[in-house]
Amino acid sequence: MPWESGFHWVAYYENGASPTDQRLGATYADIDRVKLEAFGLYDGDKPLVLIDFRDDTKGHPELGAKRLIWRMRHQQRSDGTHSVIHLVGWQRKVGSHNIQSICYVNELGEIILGGQWLEDKPLMHSVVPLECEPDLK
Repeated sequence: MPWESGFHWVAYYENGASPTDQRLGATYADIDRVKLEAFGLYDGDKPLVLIDFRDDTKGHPELGAKRLIWRMRHQQRSDGTHSVIHLVGWQRKVGSHNIQSICYVNELGEIILGGQWLEDKPLMHSVVPLECEPDLK
């Protein structure tokens, strides 16, 4: 089913392989995380967030590869207002710890850059890995 409205993502791969584009019916599970080089969240043709997934570990044994995170979180307020927040970013192992860098993108395209998950804050709690994300488990 082609993408009809709102923000969309595109996953880019090594060696110029064809991207995976949500507008063309691709699902998040279709992304080849092993070959992923960049991930973008777009408003039409305008990039809102572009994330580089090329290897930046420089062979450091304690620094793991960046692993993609994208989610949509919905918020329903008591006045009936509904909003959608896109979480776009990465998670990686540093030693025995998981760290992450997440952009929170609201419907206006405004971006807040966050760090570690904040379980006690609305919309900023950690993600539950999906079946297509064995690298996050």
